[in-house]
Amino acid sequence: MNVPCHAYPRSDYHGWFAAAESLFVAYGGRPHWGKLHTCDLAYIREVYPRFDEFRAVRDRVDPDRLMANGYLHRVLGP
Repeated sequence: MNVPCHAYPRSDYHGWFAAAESLFVAYGGRPHWGKLHTCDLAYIREVYPRFDEFRAVRDRVDPDRLMANGYLHRVLGP
């Protein structure tokens, strides 16, 4: 099931998002790659069964991490 959470960008959404994310994580929810979340590499590896296969593809197509940024380092590792 896909359950999106949206908030007006200028609102104080941090408390709402933290509460929603803790509920989703408790049930093994998987974050959307393009949406706001605080999940880290360890959690994402746990909930995406083919995660290491994806990382192998990334290593092959972007070995120098030209397409990387801070977010991707957090969720995919260096």
